[in-house]
Amino acid sequence: MGDGILKALGISITTNEIAIAILEKISTAKPILIHTSKTPVKKHNDNAKLMDWFESVFIELITQHKPDSVAYRMILNPNKDQIPAWEFPLGVLNLVCFKHSLPCIGYSSSKITGSATKVNAVRFPEAVKSSNYQKYAMEAAYRACEGKK
Repeated sequence: MGDGILKALGISITTNEIAIAILEKISTAKPILIHTSKTPVKKHNDNAKLMDWFESVFIELITQHKPDSVAYRMILNPNKDQIPAWEFPLGVLNLVCFKHSLPCIGYSSSKITGSATKVNAVRFPEAVKSSNYQKYAMEAAYRACEGKK
């Protein structure tokens, strides 16, 4: 947290993409969206190779954006085919954050209450409005700013 600014990285993972949002927050002010992006998930038949790929992506995101905290969206009831692509990477993300001494917060959409309203108060660029997964990444980043699960 340099100069009183908290930078939070929010992540939402699907079978096909990793959506991220970066928020900055100064003291008690509302968080400001400074970056969003999507990265296509590389297809691998081997879970170990897929997790190795996720690790390199997470390290690159942390190195590039230098967040003070990270949060991610958990899927509570993935089907069997979704688990390697949706759930396994979250363990890798937690390990990468641990190795970089970063807090890492997981949340589920079913736990969203009043905080979703606060996130909606942040102005979304048009690209974010069109993607639910970008909104989930925004929610995760907001939770990282607030330190909430």
